[in-house]
Amino acid sequence: MFVLGFGCDDKSNEYKVVRIVYRVMDDKCKVDIRPQVEVYELSLDAWRSIRISASSRFSQFELSVFDMSNEVFKEMKLPDSLTGLSVLDLSIFASGKLLSLIQYNRHARSQWIQYGSCSIWVMKDYGKVESWTKQFTIDLQGGIGKALGLGTNAEMLLVASSGELVSYGIENQKISHLGIKGIANSFSFGGLF
Repeated sequence: MFVLGFGCDDKSNEYKVVRIVYRVMDDKCKVDIRPQVEVYELSLDAWRSIRISASSRFSQFELSVFDMSNEVFKEMKLPDSLTGLSVLDLSIFASGKLLSLIQYNRHARSQWIQYGSCSIWVMKDYGKVESWTKQFTIDLQGGIGKALGLGTNAEMLLVASSGELVSYGIENQKISHLGIKGIANSFSFGGLF
């Protein structure tokens, strides 16, 4: 199993991809808690492994933040009210220069993973846990599958359950069809629109 991340090292102006690889243990049910971390540098067109310190933890109650320049992991706490939620119910993105988080609220009447709404959290002062602020909640019922990110004009980029990319006006609660279709889980969002 693996997780991918992408970013820019501001010091060297180098683009990097970070891949965290988890090995499945022999019984096929447990995952090695010390993953292998690899970095791809665009200018070198090569992958390389990096060592992570024994103190590096990958906790479900914290965000693991990768420092692109120093190539080390740092931990950042989630808002207290989100502690204990499944990672399946959380998604992270950047909104301008602010770190933002989507908290999905499961539909209570469903045995499947269906979301009734999602709440958007923003970290107003980077690195300070107490600055996490819940901005608003969006009703996802009525054909919306998942939220991708927050735009500059009080709009959210969402994926309809049909796989269509749509824009949602936070203030007027109107959906604008963007004419882009795909597989709902294939969309991701890395910046402003």
